[in-house]
Amino acid sequence: PTNVQETPNGEPIPLEGLEEKGSGKFRAGWQSLMNLFDRNLYETYDVQPSSIEFWCYVLVRFGAFFFVIPLWLLVGLCTAGWLWPPQVREWMFQQKKAAISRADMAQEVTNQINQLKTEIMKLRIEMKGEMKSDRKEFAGLKTEVEAIQAEVMADLLQVKEIMVTLLDMSRDNLGTR
Repeated sequence: PTNVQETPNGEPIPLEGLEEKGSGKFRAGWQSLMNLFDRNLYETYDVQPSSIEFWCYVLVRFGAFFFVIPLWLLVGLCTAGWLWPPQVREWMFQQKKAAISRADMAQEVTNQINQLKTEIMKLRIEMKGEMKSDRKEFAGLKTEVEAIQAEVMADLLQVKEIMVTLLDMSRDNLGTR
């Protein structure tokens, strides 16, 4: 479990699925507000500074930044964090890792090793596919060479027959003189 609460005797209680019903709405609302400040917002909606849509987005961003977000945070502060979106509560109250432990380093190394293994497997599959296509191409070239060789042999036999015929004809012509 990613969210746990400790009891007075130190035993953890998983908090999965124990969030309030309105928390999902607050999470979605906060995410919608943060999406207004996305770097690719104008490219996503293909908005140019010369269009009215651009200025509407600028106005909505201004209103969200200077009115909605501060008001929401202030109301959340007055209600001891109950009306804050879950992302703000997580940011403020979730424990941050101060140092990397050996277990974290070992986990990272294990993840990298697993990632390398999958990349090697992908490369093996790709190499096998390339080798199979190369074999097919080589077999095709071999049949083409054999066909050309047979054609050249047939042409040489034909030239030989013509030469023999011409030789016989020249002997006949020389013999009749």
